Amino acid sequence: MASRASTLGATFPATWRRPLLLVLRVGAIAAGAAALLTFVLPALRGTFSGQLDDLGELLSGARLAAAGANPYGPALAAANELTHGLPFVYPPFVAVLLRPFAVTAQAPAQAVWVLLLLASSVTGCVVTARTFLPATWPRVPIAILTATLFVPATYNLWHGNINSVVFLLLALAARDWAGGREVRCGGLIGLAAAIKLGPVVLLALFVRRRWWRGLIAAAATVLATVVAGVVALGFETTRVFVTQVFPLMSRDDGWILDQTWSAVANRLLMRRVLVLDPAVPLLHPLMVGLGVVAVAAVAWQVRPGLIRREVRGAEFGAGVAVMLLAAPFAWYEQWVQLIIPVAACAGLLAAGVVRPGRLGAALITLVMVVTVVAPPLLTGTSFAGLVERSHSAGWWPWLQLTSLPALALTWFLGELVLLLRRGEDPVPARTG
Repeated sequence: MASRASTLGATFPATWRRPLLLVLRVGAIAAGAAALLTFVLPALRGTFSGQLDDLGELLSGARLAAAGANPYGPALAAANELTHGLPFVYPPFVAVLLRPFAVTAQAPAQAVWVLLLLASSVTGCVVTARTFLPATWPRVPIAILTATLFVPATYNLWHGNINSVVFLLLALAARDWAGGREVRCGGLIGLAAAIKLGPVVLLALFVRRRWWRGLIAAAATVLATVVAGVVALGFETTRVFVTQVFPLMSRDDGWILDQTWSAVANRLLMRRVLVLDPAVPLLHPLMVGLGVVAVAAVAWQVRPGLIRREVRGAEFGAGVAVMLLAAPFAWYEQWVQLIIPVAACAGLLAAGVVRPGRLGAALITLVMVVTVVAPPLLTGTSFAGLVERSHSAGWWPWLQLTSLPALALTWFLGELVLLLRRGEDPVPARTG
């Protein structure tokens, strides 16, 4: 891999530089003002118009747990209904974490939660931009625009999903991965995995990099959260989560917001989209096997030696990408985490470490599909509208279009892994 200086001027012609910077800064100010008017002030006044249905599910589980009841009762009762929209299915630690919100009045709890999610999104985007993008780029304006305009990020604000908090934890972990701080990186990934199980996949990268202390830190963090759940809610709650809820979460799903390989396969077969159809024989183990192979392939590209910071960022970005695709389910709003691999790849290309080529084309395609094509496809139709559409002759072709984000990310991940496979000679690298 060749190396050359990274500047904004090397990326854009000099005549475009000033106008582009002006547009980005003005846009960031406008987007920040819009976020203030749309989220902050309404939340403080108690007039926020978001559905906050995901927050309702979170609080229902936390309130049941606080009352000494089984927080997973509603989810288990709905197990034989639709394949999506299940009530509280998070690890017991999340019910403990949310107890302050559960015992607070509805209006102030919603206000604080919306502000917390917005702060997490903005902070995560700023951390990601400052970690991966060149210092000569207007990183803060780019971060503000991303946090306030990227649909998966704002979707979490309207619906109150905890994905924004997980994204912040992963952004901080990505910074530590690139900076060589293994213990803190492991602890952050362990905490993220204690909220949503998917980030545990990233620990496969630690094995290849030989970050044994980081693995211990991650395991200790997860163990501490499990103990906290047992102490606060009792062993029975944890047993129910492990033996009943986790298998429920791992079943096949074809819902259009689910952008995993498993969901793509189910939509291809028109299974489990609107109702809980019988599972296709052997499909689930086949998808699990595909996920294991993909995670192993991504982890194998990680090298333990000192390499360029941009390459380390690409390694972590590939890990986040395969985490989204290989999971049992990853809804569109979880794709706020896609900001990490996109920024890591942009930094890699801007630094001149590699030529854009097919990776650049895959990156542009992915961004266009996720930001332009996906929102009207995935969020622009009500459930009733989908039921009506399912009776039309064009249902199957339209259903395949909803898999475009997962297919675009698959292409991007493949190109990124191929690039990492070529490797480069280890060079002295900053660890800060």
